Amino acid sequence: MRIINRGQKLIPPNISSKILDTVYEALLTNKKLDIEYQSNEDSDIKEYEVNPLGLVFRDATIYMVSTLWKYEDIKQIVVHRIKKAVISDATKTIPKGFNLDQYINTGGFGYKVSDKTLKLKVLFEKYAANHLIETRLSEDQVVKIQDDGRILLTATVADTYELRWWLMGFGNDVEVVKPMSLRDEFTIMAENLAKKYLSAK
Repeated sequence: MRIINRGQKLIPPNISSKILDTVYEALLTNKKLDIEYQSNEDSDIKEYEVNPLGLVFRDATIYMVSTLWKYEDIKQIVVHRIKKAVISDATKTIPKGFNLDQYINTGGFGYKVSDKTLKLKVLFEKYAANHLIETRLSEDQVVKIQDDGRILLTATVADTYELRWWLMGFGNDVEVVKPMSLRDEFTIMAENLAKKYLSAK
């Protein structure tokens, strides 16, 4: 059996095996972690008390879903950015009702633009949308072949950056019809791209 990730292959970042083992042990023993962490937005290394709630392996990156100190808002800690990790004697605290699968399935890793859902309506070139007939975008997905051969897909989806990145991956083989707010975003993006490429001639 082989598992192949979709998209451009990326080389996994280096992760200290000692730090990864410490993270695993904290999860298995329900303990807090004291870590030194360097975010991608700040060159300073900062100290955090972490309640590890679960690990998510996403392509080349491992994320530790966590809360910090006594707060209940969920954070994603990128494991390869942890510079030091020590298991605390204290038992970790888990937000009431937290469920890792539910967090993932409701867009935790889609990087929400808003908490709303979108009634997405997009036109695909037929060859670009064939796989979406078998692997649906949502439970309420509806697909209709248009007179010009394109496929009109309607689905209720989370309002996320992940959705935008996914749609952008189809290039000019997709046209966002609705919602108008999302269509306007893509219109501005297309205009900006055109300016960049045309100015380079």
